[in-house]
Amino acid sequence: MNNLIMKKIFFGFLLLTGMFSESFSQNLSAPDIICVTTDFVTGNVTINWDNPTLNPCGPFERYVLYGATSATGPFFIVASITDPNQTSYVHVGANATILDWFYFMTTEHTCPGFTSDSSALFQEATLIPNSMDYVTVLPNGVEINWTVGASPQTVGYIIFEFNTVTGDAIAIDTVYGRNNTSYFHTSSSAQSGTIAYTVTPIDGCGNRAGMFAEFHRTIFLSATVQQCSPDASLSWNLYVNWPGISAYQIETSIDNAPFTVAQSLPDSSAGFNFTIPGLTGDTLCFRIKAVHQNGTTTSNSNVVCITPDIIRSTTFNYLRRVSVNSAGRVDIEWYIDSTADINSYRVRRSDDDNFFADVETLPVTAPVFLNNYTDASAQPDESSLSYRVVSLDDCNFERESTTGKTIFLSGTSQGGINQLRWTPYVLDNATVLDYTLFRFEQTGLVPVQTLPPTTLEYTDEITTSISDDGSFCYVVEAGYQLNITGLVNENLRSVSNTFCLYQPPVVYVPNAFVPGGKNNMFKPTLLNPNIAEYEFIIFDRWGKKLFETNLLNAGWDGTNKGEEMPMGGYAYYIKVVSLGGVAEEKKGMVVLVR
Repeated sequence: MNNLIMKKIFFGFLLLTGMFSESFSQNLSAPDIICVTTDFVTGNVTINWDNPTLNPCGPFERYVLYGATSATGPFFIVASITDPNQTSYVHVGANATILDWFYFMTTEHTCPGFTSDSSALFQEATLIPNSMDYVTVLPNGVEINWTVGASPQTVGYIIFEFNTVTGDAIAIDTVYGRNNTSYFHTSSSAQSGTIAYTVTPIDGCGNRAGMFAEFHRTIFLSATVQQCSPDASLSWNLYVNWPGISAYQIETSIDNAPFTVAQSLPDSSAGFNFTIPGLTGDTLCFRIKAVHQNGTTTSNSNVVCITPDIIRSTTFNYLRRVSVNSAGRVDIEWYIDSTADINSYRVRRSDDDNFFADVETLPVTAPVFLNNYTDASAQPDESSLSYRVVSLDDCNFERESTTGKTIFLSGTSQGGINQLRWTPYVLDNATVLDYTLFRFEQTGLVPVQTLPPTTLEYTDEITTSISDDGSFCYVVEAGYQLNITGLVNENLRSVSNTFCLYQPPVVYVPNAFVPGGKNNMFKPTLLNPNIAEYEFIIFDRWGKKLFETNLLNAGWDGTNKGEEMPMGGYAYYIKVVSLGGVAEEKKGMVVLVR
């Protein structure tokens, strides 16, 4: 058959003609027409068949080929074949380029009582190319799927792989059975690149349809990841020759667990930067699933697996507390992801909430959840101080913490009253519940008053309080709730700087004394004696100076140069200057009693 010949294949259906003339009659098997071929140059038709087993009941006479241009006839004898081994015949003059032909065959023997069966009836028609359904990559190869061939005489399919080097379609295998519509290509190289496949139907003679189905390509996925990037860069080729794609799904599997959909992307997507979770030491696998517009048909890519060895930066960094300790330094606490690859912390401080300067760089060997640091260079008694802590990893990625701000306590004193005021405690994710003012006394810290979170001042009346040195020192403590969703919910306290006020000295002077008696010495009593200067002088009634001292504990015993002074009134002069520079003088008379 020359290259100008195009092949036409005949649809066949079974024509039931096996009728028995008698209940005891027997049948003679007919040849099985397996294919016909039309020469579109001459219009001649070649009929091919398989011969039946000859019946030994009597001599073989002939095979009879019947033909008609209508399925209902009338049929006439096209050929009478007397050679029992002949398997083809050319119907010359069929003019099949214009007419449609129908054929069937019978067998005749000299066998009284035997009836000849008829073969299946074939209608002339072109062997129709079928359509590709989908290709998908599986762990050990590629599954190729197609639709059932429309021509009944289809007996199988040839599977072709497209050679990207030569541009040729290479037959890789044949699948027999019209309803067998899938093939698994175990030697596929789809793990290293995209592969295109197609199929074409064949008839019983090995003739194939004149055209291929459209090629379908496997999806090839590649993934790259860098140590200092939290993302895996995924790229793949688009699936072609579907009428439409509803989505590309990124599926992931950790340590051979079942694949699950991690991301769904639009139909034109061919790449995505996938953020890798903290999986150091684990195996993370990816594959792409193209979803047909029908919502059910899918095609998988190859599987790409990586063992992430990226530098894992912390996912959170929260200040827990900033507080002034008893030494006047600032304690800072913070929470950090202990699984992160952190190599150092930078503690930053600001006294104006604008510019944060590095205070200290702390090396890290193994991160822990709760961390602490004491800022020894801080001056929390001068102003409120704000803090942040920055974590750094080997890729120099920084994550700055939330902000915390110390309480700054200050105030003024006047006339037995200490007026205290303080800045609010500020900490992200924290709610201040109350403030408690404490005063230092000989027994330790004594709570003065607990105040609501909106109150930032307090007046402390200390007219009845006594201080050995005239100082009254305070701290304010904030009670607060720290609530970080999914991490902690706790009640904590933060302390301010220690702040001291100095009340002016209070001078009490007795009006009489008895030398040698119970009250045998005359001297003033000083309350809150925060004294910078002290002067105490005794005069007689004529203004003569009898006694003078600048010692706080020294008193007049009623003598002058060892001589006892007579009973009577004597003048005194007392002058004190406080540490704050406030001067107070007292003048009066004291009675010496003998």
